Amino acid sequence: MAQVKTLKILGQTLLTTESRAISFRNLTSNLVTLTTATSHNIIEGNYVTVTGIDATFNGNQDVSTVPNNTSFTYPVTASNVVTAATVGASVAYVPETIIYTCPASPSTQTLISTITVTNCSNTDGTFFIAVVKTGETLSKKHFIAWGPGILARDQISLTLGLTITSGDKIVAFGAPNIAISLFGGEIV
Repeated sequence: MAQVKTLKILGQTLLTTESRAISFRNLTSNLVTLTTATSHNIIEGNYVTVTGIDATFNGNQDVSTVPNNTSFTYPVTASNVVTAATVGASVAYVPETIIYTCPASPSTQTLISTITVTNCSNTDGTFFIAVVKTGETLSKKHFIAWGPGILARDQISLTLGLTITSGDKIVAFGAPNIAISLFGGEIV
C-alpha cells in the first residue's frame, strides 16, 4: 500500500534576473520583434525590461511570442520601424526556473501540499507557477498561478493537495527576488 513519507520542503528557489544583448530591432504592424545576440530562454508570458534602444522600444513588456531561441515579440502601438542593428541595447528577464522534479525511482508520485511565495523586494511583483508533465513543453495550459500580483515584502500561501507523477516538474518565473518554497511528500 502506498503511503506519503513525512511532509518536507521539496524545493526552494529565488527568482533571479538574466540579461542578453539585443542585436536587431523591428516594429511592424504594432508588433516589436527583438533579436538577441546569443540564445535566450525567454518564454511566452515572460515580463522583460528592454533598455538602450529608444522610447518606442524601451520599458517593461509582456512577451507575446517566441519565434525561436534568439527572438521574441511584444505589442507596441507605434509607426513601423524597419529592421536595424542596435548597439548597447539589452533585455533583462527572469527565466523559467525548475523548483522540483518528481523522481522516477523509488517514488512515482509526489503530493504537493503547499507552495509559499515571498516577495523579498521593496517593490510589488508577480509570479507564475506551472506543472509541466513529462515530455511536454511549458505552455499556458500548465499554469496553476498565472501572474498574480504580490505586494512588496508580502507572502502568499497556495494550499493545493496536488499529485504529480514521475518526471513531472514544478516550474516558476516572474519578477526578480521572489522566493518560492514547495512543501509536500513523496508517495512510495
